[in-house]
Amino acid sequence: MSPLFRFLIILETIVCFGPITIALAMGLSFIPMALYEAMKGNFWLTPLVFLILFGFLGLFAVISLILHIFDPTKIFLSRNKLFAYTGVGIISLVSMVPLFNITGYGYLVVLLPLVATCHFYYLSHVVWQNEC
Repeated sequence: MSPLFRFLIILETIVCFGPITIALAMGLSFIPMALYEAMKGNFWLTPLVFLILFGFLGLFAVISLILHIFDPTKIFLSRNKLFAYTGVGIISLVSMVPLFNITGYGYLVVLLPLVATCHFYYLSHVVWQNEC
């Protein structure tokens, strides 16, 4: 694998997943408040906690998919876990739209990671096809 290909994949990852990763990191600040509210009996922040946890699972799946593209001899996650984690990550990403009332250019924050994930699956499909 050429260094240019690796650089382009890393650049695509940074551009497509950068804004949503920042939003995910900012969402971590809500978890203590959600736990405090849950102890008081108010569960109105519970969907946000699940969005954050599912988002981190999806991000973990994308990172392991990229690592699998870079080094096809190592398997970081099994295929079933990879598809499951990616699925909950996509659910988390798509459910952000009505929850946070995303309009206009905000759709790019949702659309870019979806397109990049499809592209990474396409690249890894070529790798997995050689394994079978």
